[in-house]
This record gives sequence, structure tokens and C-alpha cells, in this order.
Amino acid sequence: MGEKLEFTKTVIELGIAICTVIASVLAWRNSKKTKEDVSTIKAIKNEILDKQNIEEIGLVKEEILKIRRVSTKYRNVRNTYTVNKDIEQIQTSLIIIKENRRIFKDNNESDYIYNEIKSFEHKLLDIQDCNNVGKTIEHELVTNSARNLVIKLDDFLAKLKELKDSKKYDLN
Repeated sequence: MGEKLEFTKTVIELGIAICTVIASVLAWRNSKKTKEDVSTIKAIKNEILDKQNIEEIGLVKEEILKIRRVSTKYRNVRNTYTVNKDIEQIQTSLIIIKENRRIFKDNNESDYIYNEIKSFEHKLLDIQDCNNVGKTIEHELVTNSARNLVIKLDDFLAKLKELKDSKKYDLN
């Protein structure tokens, strides 16, 4: 009876050893598959974020183009200005630009252009004040400011295009 018990014990131990090896192999395969799944999920997440960034770049571009149209009106000397409407448009666009400033990770270009547009907005407010008080408007100052802003907006639009292309074609 002792031999039979010993044999049964050995068979059970061998069965447990085989089951342990099988369980280890399955656990290893599952961990490998999990790592691959995590990599796939991260890649999909990055792709979604890049698509979102492309949309945000497009949104900022639209607002920059609106501001460019407004500032272009002031490049030529005129006696009539639609200052109130233009200031309102600039302020609305500035909010969207500021909200989407994260599209530039380093060296925040959005802050730079935001400050330039804000400076132009202050000049428009000065025009509005001059109109309200009856003072003469320094048309040349307004014209030069508008021309400079258009140049800076064009530079910013080029940077937005570069950024969009790097996201779209995965050049980063």
C-alpha cells in the first residue's frame, strides 16, 4: 500500500508540475498580448489627439483669417472705420486663439500673435476714442500698424500650415 500511495503522490506532483508549466506559458503569452494591446491603444490615442490638434489648428487658422480681413481694411487710409464691429470680431477671435494655445507645445507662438493682435485692438480702441471725442485720427499710424499685423499674421499662418502638415503627415 505504501508503494501505491507513493506512486499516486508522484503522479499528482507530476500533474501539478505540468499544469504549472502550462499556466506559466499561458500567462507569458497573455502578458505579451497585453503589451501589444497597450501599444496599439497608445497609437490609436495619439492618432486621435493628432486629429484633434489638426481640427484645432484649422479653427485657429479661421480666426486668424478673420482678423487678417479686419486688419486689411485698415491698411489703406480711410476716413470711415467700422471700429465697434471690428473690435468685437477681434475679441471673439482672440478668445478662440487663447483657448487653443496648446497646439504649440514649445515657444508658444499663439501667445506672441495674441499679443500682436491685442496691440492692434488697442489702436482700434484709440480710433474709437478719437471718434467719440472728435479728435483727429492718425491714419498713418493705423495704416502702418495694420500692415505690420498682416505681415505677422501671414507668418503665423505659415507656421500653422507647417504644424498642420507635421501632424497630418506624421513628421514630428
